[in-house]
Amino acid sequence: MVSDLSGALIWFLALELVGVVGLPWVFVLFPRLPDRGVAFAKPAALLFLAYAVWVLGLAQILPNAAWAVWGVLVLAGVGSVW
Repeated sequence: MVSDLSGALIWFLALELVGVVGLPWVFVLFPRLPDRGVAFAKPAALLFLAYAVWVLGLAQILPNAAWAVWGVLVLAGVGSVW
């Protein structure tokens, strides 16, 4: 029971992190919307993250591993902070 709860908490925090990383990107992409695209932050960031990892794996630049996903997320986060 405790391990199920901690696993769910880790997933929740990871998804929130992805949403926070995607927030500055959707602010730039959807400037004319009233909320500037806040509702699209998490889906857009998840789509970008999955697509980037898939393309980099398909091109054999990065292997399909957890560290590659975290690396792409960190690069997107650096771009968001910039």
